[in-house]
Amino acid sequence: MTFRGGSFWAVQYHPEYDLHEIASLCRWRKEGLTAQGNFASVAEAEVFIDRLQDLHSDPGRSDLRWQLGIDDDVLNSDIRHLEVRNWLERKVFATL
Repeated sequence: MTFRGGSFWAVQYHPEYDLHEIASLCRWRKEGLTAQGNFASVAEAEVFIDRLQDLHSDPGRSDLRWQLGIDDDVLNSDIRHLEVRNWLERKVFATL
């Protein structure tokens, strides 16, 4: 997005979900995700889901981390939850 001469970007995600939960959501929605163009085929979606599950089971797998583009921020629940905690502390509780 460009606004007042600046360029900004963001990502919407659910930091409370770990890789197992993301894999489960993808498994239930793989046909729809494929129809939307997120995967070339249901088989490709299943490979992605399996890789997420494998990485969840063994977070030290650098090969899967590289293939999926996943770093410590996604694997560490303390880091993932920090954004939500900061929002609660600074925006929600601070106004109560």
